[in-house]
Amino acid sequence: MKLLKFALLLCLSMMFATSHAQMAVKKSDAGRAANLSGDKKFELSIGYNDYIVLQPGDDSHWASYSFGGRVRIKELDCSLPLSLESGLFLYYFEDKYKLESDDDYYNSMEMFSFGVPLNLVYKIPTSSDFFVTPYAGLSARVNIWAEMELKNGKKIDLFNNQYGSSFKTMQLGGQIGVCVGFKRLVVRAEIHTDFGEICDETRMWGVGTSIGYRF
Repeated sequence: MKLLKFALLLCLSMMFATSHAQMAVKKSDAGRAANLSGDKKFELSIGYNDYIVLQPGDDSHWASYSFGGRVRIKELDCSLPLSLESGLFLYYFEDKYKLESDDDYYNSMEMFSFGVPLNLVYKIPTSSDFFVTPYAGLSARVNIWAEMELKNGKKIDLFNNQYGSSFKTMQLGGQIGVCVGFKRLVVRAEIHTDFGEICDETRMWGVGTSIGYRF
């Protein structure tokens, strides 16, 4: 059932990415087409994130894997090379423990989310093949499925948690990062944080990296 849910969500993300890739590609003259780095508007990427979960007692680490796409939506009319980009991402979170004592409460947690970032991007002037673009912005994440497995094997829905506080569906956050690219290949490094709690007395922030390809 988990694999089916993941496959369906992945298909939705791929459909979104494909449709935006087709919209982002436009005709240009030969000189503009030769610049493969900065003028490509759509980016498809996969990434890994290490989230630190701040909570009462011991903090924990959640691994997160992402798949999705970004698109440049607007060039700002100003003297600086600034633009806005947005996108849609599917995130899979996991937290697994090796039970070592009777005090351990659970042995795994899984969560699927959709996230939409909105970034202000600055393009540092470089050669046509190489580019560096720092960025910062806001994001919204919708948590759509979350489950915890207790040490006795029982599974509970974390949006309706009878053993403690329940997860929130919507979370707002922010991020700052840098994108480095050569021709169509791009690598990003990013720090991101949630502004609010995912549940009572529990906050998340993380660092991540991704690799992508521009169309």
